[in-house]
Amino acid sequence: MNYRELSDQELLSQMSTVHNVLANEEWVYRYGMNLPYRLDKFGRILNCLSWQVMSDQACDKMIRRQANEVRLVKQLSSY
Repeated sequence: MNYRELSDQELLSQMSTVHNVLANEEWVYRYGMNLPYRLDKFGRILNCLSWQVMSDQACDKMIRRQANEVRLVKQLSSY
């Protein structure tokens, strides 16, 4: 299966059954964070399965680290 050709919803459906390493790698390539998380346009952590914004404190250490890395890259690329 070519995960590059899947939409976000199709990748999420791959994740909802079992942990799919290849689907997660594609998600990280797109958003810099593990499935099902990404940043919204305000830089907040969004769980794309429940569509809830998560506070940094509610997420585990790895998700916070990934979110901070993505925020830093976005901040540096805006200059």
